Amino acid sequence: MPIIDYDLALLIQPVLMLGISIGVTFNVIFADWMVTVLLIALFIGNKSSQRQ
Repeated sequence: MPIIDYDLALLIQPVLMLGISIGVTFNVIFADWMVTVLLIALFIGNKSSQRQ
């Protein structure tokens, strides 16, 4: 059994590239403080949705 599951890597790679592209675009468009506020809101929203 190989250490790396290549089928899983091929499944994850497009989503990873999409996330990187969106992150770079947001970093260029928005100011630094706005990116920080968006990340904090994302983490708080994610934490509160996991409790329910």
